[in-house]
Amino acid sequence: FAKSLGIRELVLAGKYLRLSPLVLPDSMQLKLNRLFPSSIYKSQSSTVMVAIPRAQAWTPPAHGVQKLGDTSHLAFARQALTELTQR
Repeated sequence: FAKSLGIRELVLAGKYLRLSPLVLPDSMQLKLNRLFPSSIYKSQSSTVMVAIPRAQAWTPPAHGVQKLGDTSHLAFARQALTELTQR
């Protein structure tokens, strides 16, 4: 999905989801901070640092259940991209 929007970088970096390149007009910059408080937009590098909501405590899988990996941020990444690229 990100690739279809021209996003070349989608990285979890500490408490942020870094998206680049993503140019945000003024109206989308306001929407960014309304929907994702504490987020940062760097216009010179066309980089958006979307603040990730605090995660719930991790619960280990049941005994004998094999977990493929943590995919909990995928839905958040898609939601952020969808919200920030709607015109």
